Amino acid sequence: IKPKAPPKMTFPNKEPKLTFNNYFSIGVDASAASRFHNLRNRRPDLFVSRFLNKVWYAVLGANEIMKPSCKDLEERVTIFADGEILTLPEGTEGVIFLNIKSYSGGVELWQDVPDGDEEEETNAYSD
Repeated sequence: IKPKAPPKMTFPNKEPKLTFNNYFSIGVDASAASRFHNLRNRRPDLFVSRFLNKVWYAVLGANEIMKPSCKDLEERVTIFADGEILTLPEGTEGVIFLNIKSYSGGVELWQDVPDGDEEEETNAYSD
């Protein structure tokens, strides 16, 4: 996926518009979302209901399973955070950056840690 240059924007009061994102991602889910968005822009006649939107999203997501566009992402992406380069596990196909506890319609990626059990903290993740 190659990012496009952002369009030039003008603001009435000459102040830039600030945008807040709860999360963004690179990899397989971002690829499926981009394909969905591009197809919907090209063929709005195919997106006439919420049900069909979900069908198209599932089809485009399944296409990522059959023909992975983000295979070996760990070899193509370098993430620099908190002053160091992060090592991504072999086989990584996506990375999600969050500032909230849930993602993708409410999936909680981290389990709550009971009070006093800070040492037992574990992250929950799923393929």
